[in-house]
Amino acid sequence: MRAVKRANALICLKVGLMVCRPVKRGCSRIRSVPRIVIGSPWEFCNGAGTGKPASFRNLVVVGEVALSLVLLVGAGLMVRTFVELRSVYPGFERAGVVAVQFTVPNARYPNRDQVLAFHDQVIEQLEARPGVVKAGTVGGLPLAGAGWSSQFQAE
Repeated sequence: MRAVKRANALICLKVGLMVCRPVKRGCSRIRSVPRIVIGSPWEFCNGAGTGKPASFRNLVVVGEVALSLVLLVGAGLMVRTFVELRSVYPGFERAGVVAVQFTVPNARYPNRDQVLAFHDQVIEQLEARPGVVKAGTVGGLPLAGAGWSSQFQAE
């Protein structure tokens, strides 16, 4: 549980840095631009009356700040979505379930039938223990994040 809290803190820090850097850059650029007297919005776009081509740069800076705010809102919504996903019912009860990961050595069980026999033997021995209601084996746990890139052979 401590590792999950640490990972959440690191994710929040990373998102915060991703958002703060562009906003800081945009604000520092706005401060460094000289003041321009604007007669109308069209003069601002054309740069007429200023004598300097800084108007387009001002538009770019305003666009960067707007984009950083959009990204900030999007990042906040994404974090909120991940928090909400943790409370969604996955479709099965997790209480009283124990998951163990193990690999079958290829040297000792070279073919598929021996591996299946080993799994059957493990299931029988687990179900014979007191307090065990049901046992089973699976190639990948649900919601574990593992990809399904392994090969399989249909019978």
